[in-house]
Amino acid sequence: MPSPDSAVIAYLATLPEDRRVALTRLCALIRHERPDLREIMQGNMPTYLDDQGPLIAVASLKRAMCLYLDPALLDSYRDALEHLHRGHNCIRFRSLDELPKHVLRAMISEAGRVVD
Repeated sequence: MPSPDSAVIAYLATLPEDRRVALTRLCALIRHERPDLREIMQGNMPTYLDDQGPLIAVASLKRAMCLYLDPALLDSYRDALEHLHRGHNCIRFRSLDELPKHVLRAMISEAGRVVD
């Protein structure tokens, strides 16, 4: 698993404890599932990208945390995510436990990959 980016570590350290724990776990999961992606801070968010650009980002917002993914990928998991508040390209959540683990892992694994 790739090492965390120092700027991401610094960002996570500034968050309230509950969000710091949740987003640290989420970032670790992304690094574990997608060691091919590069982790950087972009737009004040931990962002995961390949040579084509950003594929995944996470954020701490005023009232929730957010996982950003491709809209088509999110749409393909619409039924599994129906209990969550979704935007065009994001899932908003207050606890990481709200996200079904198997769905979360699948979405991270599929992000940016061409499926025939």
